[in-house]
Amino acid sequence: ADMHLCILYDSRAACLGELVPRRWYNLTVAELGAWPCEWDDAALVTESPCVNPKCEDGDVLHDNQLRIVCEFHLLLYWIVTL
Repeated sequence: ADMHLCILYDSRAACLGELVPRRWYNLTVAELGAWPCEWDDAALVTESPCVNPKCEDGDVLHDNQLRIVCEFHLLLYWIVTL
């Protein structure tokens, strides 16, 4: 399991692995070396407080956001000019 979706956990206990089945927790720890999610009490309201500090997306999210904005502008251009 290279990817662990920490942002889906909405409570401290779930984030720290206390609410997942013990077998799943043990398998995750055995494969990754530690539970990947950490709870951030200082997270803003607009951010998920449960994060994986070792998660790197290689700036894919930023590139996709730019593509979506460009597609929206292109669509808007075509709608307005026709």
